[in-house]
Amino acid sequence: KRADALAVSLALAGVLGFCATLVMSLLVSKIQANGNSLFGINLYAPQVLSAIAFTLTMITVIYVTVAFKNEKRIKDSD
Repeated sequence: KRADALAVSLALAGVLGFCATLVMSLLVSKIQANGNSLFGINLYAPQVLSAIAFTLTMITVIYVTVAFKNEKRIKDSD
């Protein structure tokens, strides 16, 4: 059962990664078509993608920290 779950998890991660690439490529194209500016600020596409990745990573870290805070306490008390 573990191998099946791992296979499904990795397949889903691959599909989601591909979809994310498609969406971000639209953003990169839009930024480059506007002369490397976004909302009137002179930015390059890799800077915008890095900022988005950093923001999503921080949201994930905060979520995992909050969501598993109680689980850590339960294991410590056993």
